Amino acid sequence: MDSLRIAINANIVEFKSLGKFFSEIFPTKEVHDEPGLKIIELLPQNLLELHGPGAFSTPFLFSESDIVIHFGIDNLDEGIRIAKRLGFTIIDELTQNEEFYFPFAYVRIRNGFVLGLYQNVKP
Repeated sequence: MDSLRIAINANIVEFKSLGKFFSEIFPTKEVHDEPGLKIIELLPQNLLELHGPGAFSTPFLFSESDIVIHFGIDNLDEGIRIAKRLGFTIIDELTQNEEFYFPFAYVRIRNGFVLGLYQNVKP
């Protein structure tokens, strides 16, 4: 694993202040911006998602916690196979999306916690 993605569900005040905070303390590059959703690259291949009012977030994403940790892996299909073998539930999967630059899946582990997996894409 050579990358990490963290998603935070925030109210409007936290949404604005967290975005400003991270952009001022880390070298950043904005990679996606829409009402209520901002994705910032903190370091190469490390992303911070700020979900605020107006963001389209699937209902399960923050059902157990306001923070979802995503792990970048080299083979998403293999990661999904392993998750299924271990009894985890695949609750969302997107293998190709023109809006985002990486395929991803969400996995619910036994205690209900949601983990994100996304395929590392070499530039």
